[in-house]
Amino acid sequence: MSVLQDRDLQILRFIAQFGYCLERHIATLCNLSLVQTIRILNRLDKSGYITKQKILSAQGNYLLLTKDGSKLLDIKLVTKPSLNTLNHDTLLVDLYFHLHRQQDVISVKTDKEIRRELGIFKENDQLRVPDLVINEHIAIELELSEKPKFRLQEI
Repeated sequence: MSVLQDRDLQILRFIAQFGYCLERHIATLCNLSLVQTIRILNRLDKSGYITKQKILSAQGNYLLLTKDGSKLLDIKLVTKPSLNTLNHDTLLVDLYFHLHRQQDVISVKTDKEIRRELGIFKENDQLRVPDLVINEHIAIELELSEKPKFRLQEI
């Protein structure tokens, strides 16, 4: 295993925030070209901290933490992306970046971070957790399908 740079830790923490993300998300996070980003990610992959998975042919590689990456951050390992929520989860990372560009946004927490803080490790737990929380008091649910009004109020 190689020595980790501050940017490497930033990348690992970002992947942990969402469970997984695309290479292009890391390029945006680090303000680097995709070529530079892939070079860094290849090093993290070779060092055993992340793994790359090609899931959809039209997308880049999805990045996940390995056991070593999860152990380093002391978090529960996300084993693999779910095809049922892949589009939703990818758009959620895009929304995260959009929100961070807003002047009045100080902090954005993901559902994965909230679940870790509350000790909720099952996705189907009865407690509803929003997809994102902005500035500790605004909850955001990203809905990709139309739902009846009563269902939206329930959510």
